[in-house]
Amino acid sequence: MQKAETRNIMVDVKADLRHRLLFVAIKLFAERGVEAVSMRTINSEAGTKNKSAVHYHFGSKAGILEAIFDWVRQIVEPAMADLWSQIAQREGRDTLSIEELMLALYAPLILVQQAPQCGHDLFKLWSKLIIDSNEEFFYMDRIYENHMFAILQRLTKHLPEKNREHLRFQITHSVFAFIAGSSALDSKVLDGIENAKMDSELEMLFSFIDYTSGGIRNTQFSQNKINLPFWKNYFTKHAVFLNDLTIISARTV
Repeated sequence: MQKAETRNIMVDVKADLRHRLLFVAIKLFAERGVEAVSMRTINSEAGTKNKSAVHYHFGSKAGILEAIFDWVRQIVEPAMADLWSQIAQREGRDTLSIEELMLALYAPLILVQQAPQCGHDLFKLWSKLIIDSNEEFFYMDRIYENHMFAILQRLTKHLPEKNREHLRFQITHSVFAFIAGSSALDSKVLDGIENAKMDSELEMLFSFIDYTSGGIRNTQFSQNKINLPFWKNYFTKHAVFLNDLTIISARTV
Protein backbone atom coordinates (compact mmCIF):
# COMPACT_ATOMS: atom_id res chain seq x y z
CA MET A 1 0.00 0.00 0.00
CA GLN A 2 2.79 2.39 0.94
CA LYS A 3 4.60 1.86 -2.38
CA ALA A 4 1.42 2.38 -4.39
CA GLU A 5 0.76 5.73 -2.65
CA THR A 6 4.33 6.92 -3.27
CA ARG A 7 4.14 5.98 -6.94
CA ASN A 8 0.91 7.97 -7.42
CA ILE A 9 2.39 11.06 -5.75
CA MET A 10 5.47 10.88 -7.99
CA VAL A 11 3.29 10.76 -11.11
CA ASP A 12 1.36 13.83 -9.98
CA VAL A 13 4.56 15.75 -9.27
CA LYS A 14 5.97 14.93 -12.70
CA ALA A 15 2.73 15.98 -14.35
CA ASP A 16 2.82 19.32 -12.50
CA LEU A 17 6.43 19.91 -13.46
CA ARG A 18 5.75 19.02 -17.09
CA HIS A 19 2.95 21.57 -17.30
CA ARG A 20 5.08 24.18 -15.58
CA LEU A 21 7.85 23.63 -18.12
CA LEU A 22 5.29 23.79 -20.92
CA PHE A 23 3.85 27.15 -19.80
CA VAL A 24 7.33 28.63 -19.30
CA ALA A 25 8.33 27.44 -22.81
CA ILE A 26 5.20 29.02 -24.33
CA LYS A 27 5.95 32.37 -22.66
CA LEU A 28 9.65 32.35 -23.63
CA PHE A 29 8.98 31.20 -27.21
CA ALA A 30 6.32 33.91 -27.55
CA GLU A 31 8.64 36.64 -26.27
CA ARG A 32 11.90 35.67 -27.96
CA GLY A 33 11.13 33.16 -30.71
CA VAL A 34 11.78 29.42 -30.70
CA GLU A 35 15.37 29.61 -31.99
CA ALA A 36 16.43 32.19 -29.38
CA VAL A 37 15.40 30.09 -26.36
CA SER A 38 17.61 27.27 -25.10
CA MET A 39 16.45 24.18 -23.24
CA ARG A 40 18.67 25.33 -20.34
CA THR A 41 16.82 28.67 -20.19
CA ILE A 42 13.45 26.92 -19.97
CA ASN A 43 14.77 24.81 -17.10
CA SER A 44 16.14 27.86 -15.32
CA GLU A 45 13.01 30.00 -15.74
CA ALA A 46 10.84 27.16 -14.51
CA GLY A 47 12.95 26.98 -11.34
CA THR A 48 13.79 23.29 -11.72
CA LYS A 49 16.75 21.79 -9.87
CA ASN A 50 17.12 18.98 -12.38
CA LYS A 51 19.04 20.40 -15.35
CA SER A 52 17.81 17.62 -17.62
CA ALA A 53 14.09 18.05 -16.78
CA VAL A 54 13.16 19.53 -20.18
CA HIS A 55 15.08 16.83 -22.04
CA TYR A 56 13.44 14.16 -19.87
CA HIS A 57 9.89 15.38 -20.56
CA PHE A 58 10.18 16.58 -24.17
CA GLY A 59 13.47 15.45 -25.67
CA SER A 60 14.00 18.57 -27.82
CA LYS A 61 12.47 21.93 -28.73
CA ALA A 62 10.53 20.18 -31.50
CA GLY A 63 9.18 17.87 -28.78
CA ILE A 64 8.14 20.90 -26.73
CA LEU A 65 6.25 22.35 -29.70
CA GLU A 66 4.57 18.99 -30.28
CA ALA A 67 3.49 18.96 -26.63
CA ILE A 68 2.23 22.57 -26.76
CA PHE A 69 0.01 21.94 -29.75
CA ASP A 70 -1.15 18.56 -28.46
CA TRP A 71 -2.34 20.47 -25.40
CA VAL A 72 -3.99 23.11 -27.61
CA ARG A 73 -5.71 20.34 -29.58
CA GLN A 74 -7.10 18.87 -26.33
CA ILE A 75 -8.64 22.27 -25.56
CA VAL A 76 -10.01 22.94 -29.04
CA GLU A 77 -11.23 19.60 -30.39
CA PRO A 78 -14.13 18.91 -27.96
CA ALA A 79 -15.44 22.46 -28.38
CA MET A 80 -15.13 22.23 -32.16
CA ALA A 81 -16.92 18.88 -32.23
CA ASP A 82 -19.75 20.54 -30.32
CA LEU A 83 -19.78 23.48 -32.77
CA TRP A 84 -20.04 21.21 -35.83
CA SER A 85 -22.75 19.16 -34.16
CA GLN A 86 -24.78 22.33 -33.62
CA ILE A 87 -24.05 23.56 -37.14
CA ALA A 88 -25.33 20.24 -38.54
CA GLN A 89 -28.56 20.69 -36.59
CA ARG A 90 -28.99 24.23 -37.88
CA GLU A 91 -28.24 23.28 -41.48
CA GLY A 92 -31.30 21.06 -41.40
CA ARG A 93 -33.42 24.19 -40.75
CA ASP A 94 -31.58 27.16 -42.26
CA THR A 95 -28.30 28.29 -43.81
CA LEU A 96 -25.46 29.94 -41.97
CA SER A 97 -24.70 33.41 -43.30
CA ILE A 98 -21.27 34.24 -44.68
CA GLU A 99 -20.67 36.29 -41.52
CA GLU A 100 -21.47 33.28 -39.33
CA LEU A 101 -19.21 31.03 -41.41
CA MET A 102 -16.36 33.51 -40.94
CA LEU A 103 -17.07 33.54 -37.20
CA ALA A 104 -17.00 29.72 -37.26
CA LEU A 105 -13.68 29.91 -39.13
CA TYR A 106 -12.15 31.95 -36.29
CA ALA A 107 -13.87 30.01 -33.48
CA PRO A 108 -10.88 27.70 -32.79
CA LEU A 109 -8.63 30.75 -32.59
CA ILE A 110 -10.98 32.43 -30.13
CA LEU A 111 -10.94 29.26 -28.01
CA VAL A 112 -7.13 29.26 -28.03
CA GLN A 113 -7.12 32.95 -27.14
CA GLN A 114 -8.98 32.08 -23.94
CA ALA A 115 -6.69 29.16 -23.02
CA PRO A 116 -5.93 29.20 -19.27
CA GLN A 117 -2.81 31.16 -18.26
CA CYS A 118 -1.32 31.54 -21.73
CA GLY A 119 -3.86 32.26 -24.49
CA HIS A 120 -2.26 35.51 -25.60
CA ASP A 121 1.22 33.99 -25.46
CA LEU A 122 0.04 31.12 -27.68
CA PHE A 123 -1.07 33.68 -30.26
CA LYS A 124 2.29 35.41 -30.11
CA LEU A 125 4.04 32.06 -30.52
CA TRP A 126 1.81 31.16 -33.48
CA SER A 127 2.57 34.51 -35.05
CA LYS A 128 6.31 33.98 -34.67
CA LEU A 129 6.07 30.48 -36.15
CA ILE A 130 4.26 31.90 -39.17
CA ILE A 131 6.58 34.86 -39.70
CA ASP A 132 10.12 34.08 -38.66
CA SER A 133 10.58 30.54 -37.38
CA ASN A 134 12.91 28.05 -39.06
CA GLU A 135 10.92 25.19 -37.57
CA GLU A 136 9.89 22.67 -40.22
CA PHE A 137 6.56 21.93 -38.55
CA PHE A 138 3.54 24.15 -38.93
CA TYR A 139 1.41 22.74 -36.16
CA MET A 140 -1.69 24.77 -36.88
CA ASP A 141 -2.33 22.64 -39.99
CA ARG A 142 -3.08 19.63 -37.83
CA ILE A 143 -5.64 21.50 -35.75
CA TYR A 144 -7.11 23.61 -38.50
CA GLU A 145 -6.98 21.86 -41.89
CA ASN A 146 -10.25 19.88 -41.75
CA HIS A 147 -12.07 22.75 -40.08
CA MET A 148 -10.97 25.22 -42.76
CA PHE A 149 -11.93 22.79 -45.55
CA ALA A 150 -15.44 22.41 -44.11
CA ILE A 151 -15.85 26.21 -43.98
CA LEU A 152 -14.48 26.50 -47.54
CA GLN A 153 -17.07 24.01 -48.83
CA ARG A 154 -19.92 26.02 -47.32
CA LEU A 155 -18.58 29.37 -48.53
CA THR A 156 -18.29 27.91 -52.04
CA LYS A 157 -22.02 27.10 -51.98
CA HIS A 158 -22.76 30.69 -50.97
CA LEU A 159 -20.46 32.07 -53.68
CA PRO A 160 -20.62 29.79 -56.75
CA GLU A 161 -19.10 32.50 -58.99
CA LYS A 162 -16.11 32.98 -56.71
CA ASN A 163 -12.73 31.68 -57.88
CA ARG A 164 -12.06 28.78 -55.50
CA GLU A 165 -8.29 29.35 -55.36
CA HIS A 166 -8.83 33.00 -54.51
CA LEU A 167 -11.35 32.05 -51.83
CA ARG A 168 -8.96 29.57 -50.21
CA PHE A 169 -6.11 32.10 -50.36
CA GLN A 170 -8.27 34.82 -48.81
CA ILE A 171 -9.64 32.78 -45.91
CA THR A 172 -6.17 31.36 -45.18
CA HIS A 173 -4.65 34.83 -45.01
CA SER A 174 -7.56 36.14 -42.98
CA VAL A 175 -6.65 33.48 -40.39
CA PHE A 176 -3.01 34.65 -40.45
CA ALA A 177 -4.23 38.24 -40.04
CA PHE A 178 -6.41 37.22 -37.08
CA ILE A 179 -3.46 35.55 -35.36
CA ALA A 180 -0.91 38.29 -36.10
CA GLY A 181 -3.35 41.10 -35.30
CA SER A 182 -4.45 39.55 -32.01
CA SER A 183 -0.87 38.89 -30.95
CA ALA A 184 0.02 42.54 -31.61
CA LEU A 185 -2.80 44.04 -29.52
CA ASP A 186 -0.56 44.71 -26.51
CA SER A 187 2.27 46.12 -28.62
CA LYS A 188 3.35 49.67 -27.74
CA VAL A 189 3.60 50.34 -31.48
CA LEU A 190 -0.22 50.46 -31.57
CA ASP A 191 -0.45 53.09 -28.84
CA GLY A 192 0.19 55.92 -31.28
CA ILE A 193 -2.12 54.59 -33.99
CA GLU A 194 -5.69 55.80 -33.60
CA ASN A 195 -8.32 52.99 -33.68
CA ALA A 196 -5.67 50.27 -34.00
CA LYS A 197 -7.62 48.54 -31.23
CA MET A 198 -10.98 48.99 -29.52
CA ASP A 199 -12.00 48.85 -25.88
CA SER A 200 -14.60 46.19 -26.60
CA GLU A 201 -13.19 42.82 -27.71
CA LEU A 202 -16.61 41.85 -29.09
CA GLU A 203 -16.87 45.02 -31.16
CA MET A 204 -13.34 44.42 -32.45
CA LEU A 205 -14.24 40.83 -33.43
CA PHE A 206 -17.35 41.83 -35.36
CA SER A 207 -15.55 44.72 -37.03
CA PHE A 208 -12.97 42.20 -38.28
CA ILE A 209 -15.74 39.86 -39.49
CA ASP A 210 -17.39 42.78 -41.35
CA TYR A 211 -14.05 43.43 -43.04
CA THR A 212 -13.26 39.83 -44.00
CA SER A 213 -16.77 38.79 -45.01
CA GLY A 214 -17.02 41.88 -47.23
CA GLY A 215 -13.85 40.84 -49.03
CA ILE A 216 -14.91 37.19 -49.29
CA ARG A 217 -18.15 38.27 -51.00
CA ASN A 218 -16.31 39.97 -53.85
CA THR A 219 -16.39 37.81 -57.00
CA GLN A 220 -14.95 40.38 -59.41
CA PHE A 221 -11.27 40.48 -60.33
CA SER A 222 -9.64 43.77 -59.35
CA GLN A 223 -7.52 44.05 -62.52
CA ASN A 224 -10.33 45.79 -64.41
CA LYS A 225 -10.26 48.62 -61.86
CA ILE A 226 -6.49 49.11 -61.90
CA ASN A 227 -4.39 50.88 -64.52
CA LEU A 228 -1.87 48.06 -64.80
CA PRO A 229 0.54 49.77 -67.28
CA PHE A 230 0.85 52.70 -64.83
CA TRP A 231 1.72 50.38 -61.92
CA LYS A 232 3.99 48.22 -64.06
CA ASN A 233 6.00 51.31 -65.00
CA TYR A 234 6.06 52.55 -61.40
CA PHE A 235 7.29 49.28 -59.92
CA THR A 236 9.81 48.71 -62.70
CA LYS A 237 11.21 52.22 -62.14
CA HIS A 238 11.86 51.31 -58.50
CA ALA A 239 13.36 47.91 -59.33
CA VAL A 240 10.31 45.92 -58.25
CA PHE A 241 9.63 43.19 -60.77
CA LEU A 242 6.30 41.41 -60.46
CA ASN A 243 6.59 38.34 -62.68
CA ASP A 244 2.98 38.11 -63.87
CA LEU A 245 2.23 41.82 -64.17
CA THR A 246 3.35 42.01 -67.82
CA ILE A 247 1.08 39.10 -68.76
CA ILE A 248 -1.92 40.53 -66.88
CA SER A 249 -1.27 43.98 -68.32
CA ALA A 250 -1.19 42.59 -71.87
CA ARG A 251 -4.55 40.90 -71.33
CA THR A 252 -6.28 44.05 -70.11
CA VAL A 253 -4.86 46.65 -72.53
